[in-house]
Amino acid sequence: DKGRFTHKKANLVVDKIQGTLDFSTDDGLAAESLQASLLGSPVTVGIDTESVAGKQVTRFDWNGHISAEALQQWLAIDALSLLEGSTAYEGQLTVGGNKPLELKVTSDLFGMELELPAPASIARDQKTRTELTFDVLPDGRETLTVRLEGLGYSHIQLDQKRQLTSALVNFGSGSTDLQAQGGRVLVTGVIPELNLNPWYQRFKGQPVGDSEKSMLRWLQVKDLQIDSLSYQNYELKGLGLDLEQQGEGLRALLVSVSSENIDGSLLIPADSSEPYQLDMNRLYLPEIKSDNNSNSKRTDDPFGQFDPRQLPDADIDIKHLKLGK
Repeated sequence: DKGRFTHKKANLVVDKIQGTLDFSTDDGLAAESLQASLLGSPVTVGIDTESVAGKQVTRFDWNGHISAEALQQWLAIDALSLLEGSTAYEGQLTVGGNKPLELKVTSDLFGMELELPAPASIARDQKTRTELTFDVLPDGRETLTVRLEGLGYSHIQLDQKRQLTSALVNFGSGSTDLQAQGGRVLVTGVIPELNLNPWYQRFKGQPVGDSEKSMLRWLQVKDLQIDSLSYQNYELKGLGLDLEQQGEGLRALLVSVSSENIDGSLLIPADSSEPYQLDMNRLYLPEIKSDNNSNSKRTDDPFGQFDPRQLPDADIDIKHLKLGK
């Protein structure tokens, strides 16, 4: 009265199965309200088989609860280690048809917490509609798409050995026609508000590992719009950001920004012995208010903790420079 079902491609193991399972060569598998255990928690499973374009397609539908730890172990995505708690979810596994496998998971993440600063933070009492779709293509390649309500979506492509080949990250509620090229992680979209202060406090002092350095070499930013970007007391409105890798192997990095107060580019050479190239059409800095108390620290200076001795060698060209209004 207890069974076990394993699907290696989806990395799913369903055990402690109890209930009635029907099977025939004509109609395939069918079941209602099977009780089972999946990812360490009880689930209720339904199975249905139908013919689509002359091929049998079997769907496994289930609902249950999942912990953040079990989710991270199942999907093997490092970023999920930032999640805590547990949540209710629904899953659907489709086998057969035009694709060998399609897996869909939906949840509102209520009861889970994402420990990141805004706009990426998720509170335990917050409902965030989330959809995850994992597809295995006929040639063995795989795709993973994750959509988070209010934040955006990502589309990841993997090769037959589950190695990353490209990824697209699109912020905001809109969609994009941009596509990531091979060997690139493309970031685009719209971010309404981004305060860098809590992000700096969250990650300062943490060492940069080889995986982070490798990911930086994949990174490309195109047409990313940030309505409000702030650091300390300095705010940029209507900022456009682009980042492009140039060359092969060790690549130079070209960062381009555009807003009312700042417009230009910074070229970071692949060869560390070469100078940086800063080319600005305009750079308007906020006025730094004087303080009669010499013992107090200025809190309105965006460069108050900046040490120019830490700057690398650079060739600088600023066409329009302004301080204050």
